Amino acid sequence: MFRKKAHNKKGEDDQVPIRQTVREFMDGKLVASIMTSLTLFALFGDDFRLWFFEKTIDVYFFSFLLFALLMFLLELMINSCVQDDFKYSFFFWLDIIATISLAPDIQFLVDKF
Repeated sequence: MFRKKAHNKKGEDDQVPIRQTVREFMDGKLVASIMTSLTLFALFGDDFRLWFFEKTIDVYFFSFLLFALLMFLLELMINSCVQDDFKYSFFFWLDIIATISLAPDIQFLVDKF
C-alpha cells in the first residue's frame, strides 16, 4: 500500500528541489527584467555615451558594461547547470557569442590587450 522511499546518498534528495527553485527564479520576472535592461544597455549604452555624455563619464559606462558582461556570464553558467537541454543548444551558443561580443566595447579591457 505505502512504499517507503529509498534513501539516496546524502544530498541527492536536496539537489532536485534546489535546481527546480533556481530554474524558476531564473525564468522569473525579476531576472527577465534585469537581463532585458542589461541587454538594452549593452546594445545602446555606448551610442548614448558617445552622443550625450562627456569623456569624463566613460569610466562609469565601461564599468557598467563590465557588470553586464559578468551578469551575462553568470546567467550562462547558471542556466547551463539547471536546465538540462540548454548546454550546447542553439541558445547556449547564441549567448556565448553575444557575451563575447560585449568585451570589445569595454575600453579598459581592450587596452589590456
